[in-house]
Amino acid sequence: MILKTESIPVEDTENLRNYFEDPGENEYADWIQGCPAQFDFMALIAESYRKVDSVRHLIVSPSELLSDEQWDRVLDVVVQEFRVPDDIRRRMCIVEHAKARADGLPGAGRHRHHGFGAVDATTAKVLKMSSYFSNEYVARCLELEFGHDPTPGRFSNYALRRIREERGDLDPAPLVEAIRIAAEMEGADPENYQARGSYREGTHRHFERVLKTRMEREAKRRARQLIDGGMAPEEARAVAAEDRQVAQRNLLPGLCQRIREIAASCEDMGALPGMLEDAGYSIRVSETDAPVIDWEMPECRHSGDPARTMPLGALDRLARVDRAALKEAVQTYFDGPIGR
Repeated sequence: MILKTESIPVEDTENLRNYFEDPGENEYADWIQGCPAQFDFMALIAESYRKVDSVRHLIVSPSELLSDEQWDRVLDVVVQEFRVPDDIRRRMCIVEHAKARADGLPGAGRHRHHGFGAVDATTAKVLKMSSYFSNEYVARCLELEFGHDPTPGRFSNYALRRIREERGDLDPAPLVEAIRIAAEMEGADPENYQARGSYREGTHRHFERVLKTRMEREAKRRARQLIDGGMAPEEARAVAAEDRQVAQRNLLPGLCQRIREIAASCEDMGALPGMLEDAGYSIRVSETDAPVIDWEMPECRHSGDPARTMPLGALDRLARVDRAALKEAVQTYFDGPIGR
């Protein structure tokens, strides 16, 4: 089970609402509870009290199909662990998305998004945000409760310690074994094992959702434009689908892949910074004086979404080049030591 949480700022509430409503790359978007208009109310409350965040977004993706009773149990544990008011459950927006699995089996591709107000409308208090540690603990507890195979994450040993201390009703043996096997595969010590890549930065998840929303809107606009121009609807949708495939390169995996491609094609390290900036990236220096790279996303004139800058990470890691040589090249490109 994967369980993630993130905070949504007021200005991005509409993007989240659109993400809930539009199936996008999923097979369907089924509203379990709530309606899109609730997001407008959440944003209004946050703006009224001059708060930064409007929505808490919870994503739960189980490895197996869950019954209605099990989904209710998920929220029982979440409410208890995150210490949010119990009545928040009836004010949640809940949507179920599904993606087809490559093997054709059900379950793993089905997941739910939960959106609830980050600000209490009566007290103006901001609801506490969960941590990665809490997310891991809840996910591992639920896997053990439901009899699912545990999926060791970055903080599984933390979750294991808490389960042993606080959940005497659960047998931690399956989690212990899962950690042992995963650690052996990476040649690590099970006591200190941390899975790699279990979580992505919340800002990255949010940015990718914005990109997907833009991509879907542009595909629909393109299809309408072609149909209005006289093209048959099926043909127009096929053309829009091809455009969408091209646009996939502007999602995060594609953006990172393009950095590697540009670096691999660059015969002179000194030319790399300019090639990357010509491709729409920008380069700066981190607090540790290491070159980092951002993606400059222009304003979307169709949706009104503003221009944004997305920090992608350390340039040497993404480009797979030597850091010392890269730093020298960047300094030369900017004609001397570059500042922050």
